Amino acid sequence: MPLEPTASPVATADDTRRLGRITALLVSLIVLLSLSACAEGNARDAREGQEADAERTSVVRDLQATNSARILAGTPPPPPTEPAD
Repeated sequence: MPLEPTASPVATADDTRRLGRITALLVSLIVLLSLSACAEGNARDAREGQEADAERTSVVRDLQATNSARILAGTPPPPPTEPAD
């Protein structure tokens, strides 16, 4: 008994749309998992970071004030005199 040739399956528009939806879903899932893996820490970590930033800011302000005081405290040297001809 001879076998009949089988027709190769033809992709229909519904198959193409379904494949597009599955692809979009997988890409969205990968992006979501990647972003959630990057997020870490909690409110306590955030508070500690804010306190460290505030401390750094006050140190910078103190340094700027000290340098400004040093600059303003000194008197400028007299201008150079030109030799008389």
